[in-house]
Amino acid sequence: MSVTAMKGGAIEFLTKPFRHQDLLDAIQLGLARDRARLEYQKSMVALRARFETLTSREREVMALVVAGRLNKQIAYEIGVSEITVKSIVPRSCARCGRLLCPIWPGWLTNWISPAKVSKPLGCI
Repeated sequence: MSVTAMKGGAIEFLTKPFRHQDLLDAIQLGLARDRARLEYQKSMVALRARFETLTSREREVMALVVAGRLNKQIAYEIGVSEITVKSIVPRSCARCGRLLCPIWPGWLTNWISPAKVSKPLGCI
């Protein structure tokens, strides 16, 4: 029964008799995890809103940056000059927030073709 409960998402499994403090600790742990989950979701919504402000070219370049490609590789792959890529990257990071770039790999694969994102590295 405890295995089924844990697989179903239970945080703690208390057997009788249990101490009241154990119940309170389990409740506090559940509330803390839920707060962290809500905070993460809120940051993802904000990040997605910022990501949506990028142009299609900026999205394409940033997907390749996060995949770990060099500027010259990106330029060759999308058919632009390396200077163009060098101008797009900082502009895109500025729009999305440089501090948020390291968490891009986790959600970027859901928004951009997974074939382009092979080895996530984060923003340069």
